[in-house]
Amino acid sequence: MLLQLTIENFRSFKGETVFSMVASKDDQHSDHMFSPPLKKYNVLRTAAIYGANAAGKSNLAKALAFIQNLIINGTRGEGTIPVDPFRIDQAAASKDSRFEFTVMTKGVIYEYGIVLNTRRITEEWLYITKKVKEQPWFSRKTLSNGKVQVEIFHDLARKRSEKHQLLKFIAEGTRPNQPFLTELGERNIDEIKPLLHWFRNVLTVITPKSRYKALSLQTFTDKTFAEYLKKVMHLADIGISDIRAIKVEPNLDELTREMPPAMKEHINASLAKGEQVVLEEETNGEENRKIFLKPSQNGGIAGEVYQIKTIHAGPNNSSIEFEFGQESDGTQRLAHLAPAFFDVDANPKVFFVDELDRSLHPLLTKMLVQLFLSLHKQGEGSQLIFTTHDTNLLDLELLRRDEIWFMEKDREQSTRLYSLVEYKPRPDLKLEKNYLQGRFGAIPYISDVSRLGQEVTSAKGGLDA
Repeated sequence: MLLQLTIENFRSFKGETVFSMVASKDDQHSDHMFSPPLKKYNVLRTAAIYGANAAGKSNLAKALAFIQNLIINGTRGEGTIPVDPFRIDQAAASKDSRFEFTVMTKGVIYEYGIVLNTRRITEEWLYITKKVKEQPWFSRKTLSNGKVQVEIFHDLARKRSEKHQLLKFIAEGTRPNQPFLTELGERNIDEIKPLLHWFRNVLTVITPKSRYKALSLQTFTDKTFAEYLKKVMHLADIGISDIRAIKVEPNLDELTREMPPAMKEHINASLAKGEQVVLEEETNGEENRKIFLKPSQNGGIAGEVYQIKTIHAGPNNSSIEFEFGQESDGTQRLAHLAPAFFDVDANPKVFFVDELDRSLHPLLTKMLVQLFLSLHKQGEGSQLIFTTHDTNLLDLELLRRDEIWFMEKDREQSTRLYSLVEYKPRPDLKLEKNYLQGRFGAIPYISDVSRLGQEVTSAKGGLDA
């Protein structure tokens, strides 16, 4: 689970910006919290972030995706780091960016921080808490000459031990533009595997354009999931009586014939390592088909295609079949979001959904939040953090005060993030009405629309004359 995130000098975040999932002392909706065994505080299960367009909400998702990609995939050779600092202030644009994560996984709290620019990682550190006492594991600095210096603390490896010598050897081979955490993962160091697992498999960033690649495959192979997806469609009342997946044979000869040799080599190398490879095949205006590749018996490439079909009730008890790509944007969005709310108890996730309400009716957005909150609430469960414009969710009967956040730009065009808790609203306050009236900020301030209309009309009149 995510406890806290700190960002500084990244895109619209100029100064230090802190987002916390640690609960306040509010006793409302106590079932919306986890109780970690290591700390004397509770952790929230959900958070909603509001703000005007261009306030910086999507930049929070991009910050998470950036660090996730950097840690999991690292850098290659002497390439630059694709960090994007605050550009409006030239002084800030030349400074380092900073990211700090406090997460809990497998009963251990990890505090990981990294400071970097496009050329190098200047600082990096990792602390953990297993029982009560915080333990430093490593601290890294990159000097101006490009030399990487790493201090390995005795809680990770005792000095003069073989493990300590190995870690120092890894540190000496770490490039200035490569995270030491990533390098430890590539060298198969067991101690940091839970944290890397969190970044790779637990943190899940869902953008407005995200598609769940395994939707058709899981619907075909997992009857429990297929039944769950069908129930979600029924619950949403969108006219679908059934949803299922079918298997079809792809024309791989035609597909691989035009494939560049380098791409074939990359696919074969990935398959040899046991990694799943999915290609998209464009269709006529419909959702692209997913081709799941696997090695063939003759050493080539084989594949399978699974397609989603939806069933609508027709006249006289008839059934009409549709391609999934023929469904509305809202129906497709709902289907691709639905897996985020399935089996999260057995496999805890931290979902960050940018624009949860994209293409969805307000009642469907509320349904998804209620569905998530109805899930199992014990242990290290899943979290749902989302940005939205749906003011229908601004309801203290649905969310706690500390689960509601706002974003707005200051005079320097830097994003400011703050919690509803700062306003200490009454339990009976109509949040939606007060938000739209500007009491909490984070809304667009629109000038006289009628005057703009008159100016446009006058300008057209001048052109016509």
